[in-house]
Amino acid sequence: MTDPLSRIRDYEQSDVLFLGIGNEVLGDDAAGPYFIKTLEDNKDKHDFNYIDCGTVLENFANKIIELEPKLIVIIDAANFSETPGTLKQIDMDTIANASASTHTMPINVFTAYLQEQMNFAPEFVFIGVQAKQLEFGVPMSSEIVDTVTGFAKKLIIG
Repeated sequence: MTDPLSRIRDYEQSDVLFLGIGNEVLGDDAAGPYFIKTLEDNKDKHDFNYIDCGTVLENFANKIIELEPKLIVIIDAANFSETPGTLKQIDMDTIANASASTHTMPINVFTAYLQEQMNFAPEFVFIGVQAKQLEFGVPMSSEIVDTVTGFAKKLIIG
C-alpha cells in the first residue's frame, strides 16, 4: 500500500482537504478530530484545508464540494488488528470493515456521493489509526496521541 505521506505530498497543500471523523467522548475514536485540532493549532505553518466532521461527515458535503479539493484525506480511528497507534492507509473498498467510528453514513457511500456531485473526481485516501480504547468518557490513549501528533508534524514540516 502507498505511503500516505508520499501520496499527500504529490499535491499542493492548498489542493488537499483533511476530514477528521470521530467521537471525542469515546477515547481513541477522537483520533480524527484530534488530528484536525493539531492542524488548526499550526495553521500558520501550512496551507492544507481541513474540517472536523465529528460523527456526521455528511453534514459537510456542501462545504467539501465548495472547496473543490483534488485530494480528500479521511482520518479516523480504525480496527485492523495491529498495535494501538499504528497508522495505515486503508483501501477505500475495505474501509467499511476497518473504521471504528460511530458516524452515521458509511464512508464509502459518502465518497461515492461526493464523486457524483463534484465537477471532477477527487482522489480519496483513508488513513486509519489503530484504536486501543473506545469506551465512553476515557481520554485518548497516549499511543494514539503520539501517532496523530507525529503524523501531523511530518505533514507540516514537509
